[in-house]
Formats: sequence, structure tokens, C-alpha cells
Amino acid sequence: MQENDFLTSLPPGYNENTLLLLVQSPKVLYAYWELSGGLKDALCRQEKKLLIRLYIEGQGTCSTRSIDIAKNNIYFSDVKPGLTYYCEIGTFNSGDRFYPLLRSDPVTAPYDRPSVDHVSAKGDFHKLPSSLYLSSWALYKEKE
Repeated sequence: MQENDFLTSLPPGYNENTLLLLVQSPKVLYAYWELSGGLKDALCRQEKKLLIRLYIEGQGTCSTRSIDIAKNNIYFSDVKPGLTYYCEIGTFNSGDRFYPLLRSDPVTAPYDRPSVDHVSAKGDFHKLPSSLYLSSWALYKEKE
């Protein structure tokens, strides 16, 4: 099999319903989704408005945006570092209640600076497990 045969045989999608939320940076999250042909057809027939909601775990909705059914990704900027997020794609039902169709796994945005619990003003590490000190010390001694 030639390399070109392999590259041209990959499908543009897998006709599955999936939603992934990824960390792009401490203040930016990236959501990617794929909707199956059947789900797209059903949404188009019912003329449903498609929405994506970003949630802070344990605190509720922090952002809601309309999305185009032809698109498959979106960025959420200005998220708060250190918090855990997840998102849902859904629509409103006839009673104007949000009806989620897909849900991502949660992700935690990393801190945008070293944690105060781990580095002192002098740059010394503290409040870390003693096993980490010992393994780091052993590695340092090994190099001497």
C-alpha cells in the first residue's frame, strides 16, 4: 500500500455523535464535535436552533452560544484558570427548556502561574509530598 492510498482512504467524518472539550491554554478552551447525518437531518427538519453551553463544574452555566449546524468547533476564551469545565450541545424543547443532546467529559484549565502552595518567594518548593522530595533528591545525587 502506498502512502497516498492511506491518506485518501480516511473518511472526512465517522458519522457519530461526539463532543470533545480540550484545553488550548489556561484561559482558552476548544470544543470540537461531530453530528451524525441522522441527527443533522432531524434538527434541520424540526428547524431547531442548536446551542452549545459551557459549564463550570458545580457552579452552572457560564456561556451559551448559538452554533451553525454546518460547523464543528468553537473556542471559549477568557475562561478562569484552575476551574473544571464541561460543555453540552443541545436545543430548546417546546417548553423552552434546554434539552442536551451531547455532553463532553470535564477538563480543568491549568493555572497560568505556579501555584502558591508549591513555590515560595525564594523559589523553594514546599507542601509537596515527601516522596517527591526524596525522588528528586535521589535523581540530583545520581547526577553528581
